[in-house]
Amino acid sequence: MADTKKMFNNILIATDGSPRMRDAISYAGNLFLFSQFHVLTCVDTNVGSLHQPSFLIKILEERAELALHEAEDILGEVGIDPIVVHEKGDPAKAILRYIDKEHIDLMVLGTTTSAGFQRITFGRVGDKVAKKAKCPVLVISGPVDPHVNSILNPTDGQTHSVEAGETAIRLAKYFNAKLTKFYVGSDLDEGRRIVKEAEAKAKKLGVKEVGSIEIVKGDPAAQILDIGKEYDLIVMGNGRRGYLCRDTLCITSREVAAMAPAPVILVS
Repeated sequence: MADTKKMFNNILIATDGSPRMRDAISYAGNLFLFSQFHVLTCVDTNVGSLHQPSFLIKILEERAELALHEAEDILGEVGIDPIVVHEKGDPAKAILRYIDKEHIDLMVLGTTTSAGFQRITFGRVGDKVAKKAKCPVLVISGPVDPHVNSILNPTDGQTHSVEAGETAIRLAKYFNAKLTKFYVGSDLDEGRRIVKEAEAKAKKLGVKEVGSIEIVKGDPAAQILDIGKEYDLIVMGNGRRGYLCRDTLCITSREVAAMAPAPVILVS
């Protein structure tokens, strides 16, 4: 059970009104009742280098307004009065600008489906935001009960994993949840050292129940997805930004986020 202190001060939801986003809004609203929520829609006025025709922009604006009202209604059901924003232009750029301007400390995304299959990325806009956002990104793939009793924290020992570990500790303390560490790098001896030190740090900082999973070799994404079925939340590093992204979690994080049965928080 979470206390009344805010885990996150400002939470941004960028919505297109899709069913996946409705699930994401409901989950985040129920989980973080004491945060200030911001809801943003952005009408993309261009397709590639071409400007959208005015009649199509009008249709998209009407849909955006409906998405905003729907988000307000969902959050209103749990007593949250969000700040709503309607933007035009490049959606990814608008979202990233807003994150910086309003000091957003959690971004909420839903996943997308294509031809019946869940995409490994979160759609064109969501993928850009997840890569470049300067705050943690919460990704939700479908309807999920809004409770957190157990948290899985994969790590490969890199800087982004350390930062994700700190976020996982804060969440475990906030929800009084069990925290489990899991090493996904290639050096197993180093992994045992990393996990042992991380466990000790979490206990020292006040997490009541901390554990770890036996380190094994294999595909990191497949292992995380399999083990993640038993957890309410997965918190992991999002890897280095940019084109040269060679860290283990950088390679797997967005695949896990799009396909995991549990919500995933990516930390850059």
